[in-house]
Amino acid sequence: MKIGKKNFSRVLAVVLCLMMASMGTVFADTDAVTVTATDTAAATDVAVTAAVEKDWVDRPYTEAVESLMSRGIITGDVDGLFHPEQHLTRAQACKIVIATVGVSEELLASSSALSAGTFTDLSGAKWAAPYIGYAHAAGIIKGYEDGSFRPSNNVTVAELCAMLVRASGAEDKVSGTWPTNYTNLATDMGLLKGTGIVGLEDYVSKQVANSAAEKWMAAWLTYNGSEGIRGNAAAMNEAVEKALAPAETGDAGTDDVILQDIDMGSYGKIKDAVYCPGNYFSSDFKQFAGVDLADNIKVYTCGVEKDYNKKMTMPSGASNYHLTSLYKYKNVSTKAWCGVTGDKISTIILPANVGFTGKVYGVVNGIVQTMNADGNAVYALEVLAAGHETTWAAHTASVVLPSSDELKDAASKGAIYEISVTSGEITSLTSDPAMKLGKEFKIITGSDWVEVTSKPDKKNLIGLDSGTGSKVYEINPDAIVYVLAGDGESFEVGSISSIGTGDYVRLYDFTKDDYEIANIIVVKDR
Repeated sequence: MKIGKKNFSRVLAVVLCLMMASMGTVFADTDAVTVTATDTAAATDVAVTAAVEKDWVDRPYTEAVESLMSRGIITGDVDGLFHPEQHLTRAQACKIVIATVGVSEELLASSSALSAGTFTDLSGAKWAAPYIGYAHAAGIIKGYEDGSFRPSNNVTVAELCAMLVRASGAEDKVSGTWPTNYTNLATDMGLLKGTGIVGLEDYVSKQVANSAAEKWMAAWLTYNGSEGIRGNAAAMNEAVEKALAPAETGDAGTDDVILQDIDMGSYGKIKDAVYCPGNYFSSDFKQFAGVDLADNIKVYTCGVEKDYNKKMTMPSGASNYHLTSLYKYKNVSTKAWCGVTGDKISTIILPANVGFTGKVYGVVNGIVQTMNADGNAVYALEVLAAGHETTWAAHTASVVLPSSDELKDAASKGAIYEISVTSGEITSLTSDPAMKLGKEFKIITGSDWVEVTSKPDKKNLIGLDSGTGSKVYEINPDAIVYVLAGDGESFEVGSISSIGTGDYVRLYDFTKDDYEIANIIVVKDR
C-alpha cells in the first residue's frame, strides 16, 4: 500500500489505535487459558469458592488473597486452587499491579500499541501486551538493556517491590544500590508488613531480594500497597494517555495535515515534510509510528523538544542540523519532522535533547569533538553497542571521557565500557566492573584474554583455557560479538560462528540475574 505524504499522519494514528484485548488469568501457569470481560466475574466467583475450601484459607495472607480476588485483581488457577507457593512470571506480576490501578478497558486495550515498539520478546505473551504497554508508559517497568522484557521469567522479590514502589509514585525516594534499594523502601512503605521476610533490622537481604517471588507474597505485597497505587492512578493514567496522544488527539491525523518545506543547506531540501507530534521507533528500528523507514534513511537533530510543534518553522542552513543515529532513540517517544519518499520515511529530524536513558554496554572506537544538546562544544565517543555504531556526546564539558591513549589501552585489553546515558548524552562511564554504574556489568573470564580450546557448539558451549585444562562456558545464542581489528585499536562487529580454536576472547555478562551466561564476547585473532 502506498502512503502519500498527506495521508502519512493519518496512518500514524490508525497504527497506534490497533488494540489487543485478550486477557490471561493472572496466576495461571500458562497463558493458554483466557478470561474474557464477560467471564471475569463468574470465573472470580468460582475461584474464590473453590480456593476458600482448599488451599489458602486460615493462612496469614488469607485476607490479602480474599480481598484481591473479590476485586478481580487475581483469580485462582484453572483447577480452582490458588497454589500460593508457586512462582510468578514477570508478565503475571505486571498484570496484578496494573489491575490494582483500576485502568479503564478502553485505555488498557489502547496500551497494547505501546508495547509493540518497546520490547522485542512479547510474541509469546500477547495476552500481556496491554499490561506491559501501560506499565512501561506509566514508569512501572523498564525492561533490560538488550530491549527485552522477558515476560516468562520468574519475577524476583526485588523486581516485584520495584513495580509496586513505582506504581505508588515513590520512585523519587529510592536510594542505594540494587536490589536492596527497592526492597528497603518497600519495607519502609509497609509493603512487606506481616510477611515475615524481613531481616533483624527490618530490611530484606540480597539473597531474598534476588529470589523468585511466590504467589502468596505477590498477593500480600500488592494488598499492602493497593491504597498507594490507587492514589497514584490518576498520574499513571495521565502518563499513558500522553504516550497515546498522537493516536487519541488526532493532532496530525485529520485532513489538515501539517506540511512544511525544509531547506537544510548542503544536506538538501525536504519538500512537504510531515510533522509527527510524538511517537516511537520499532524495536528493530525499521519503522517509526508503524511506517516503514527507508534503508538509507538520514537522521538529523535540530533544536530542542520544547520548541517542536506543528506551527514551528524549521531553520534553514546546514549549520542547524547534525547527523545522528537511529539507535540513540531506543524506547523513546519523540516529536519529529519526516520527509517521505514513496511510502517510506527517507529523512527524519528529531530534537537534540531527546534520546535513550539508561546503560549502554559496548566497545569504543574513537573520540571526536562535537556539540551537545545545549549547543556547547564537548567530546563524544564512537561506540559499538548492540551491534551498531553510534556517537554519544558528553552531557557537559565537565564529564570526563577517556583520552585517546586510554582508549587504545582499553582496546588492546578487549575492555567493554559501561556508559550511563541520559537523554542520549553521556553522564558517566567505566570499563572497570568493580566500579560499575549499574548492577549487571561483570566479566566472566577474568582480567585478561583467554584462549579458545573448542569453538562454540550447537548447545552454545565454548571451551576456554583455564591454565590447567579446558573449562566450558555458556554463551547466549544472541550474544553480540566484537572483533579487535588488525590495528589493535578499533573493533568490528563479528558473529559467534567466526570464533575459532586458538582465538582469544573475553566473555561478559550484563544481565541482572545470578545465572552466568555470556552476552557480549570480545575476540582477538590468534
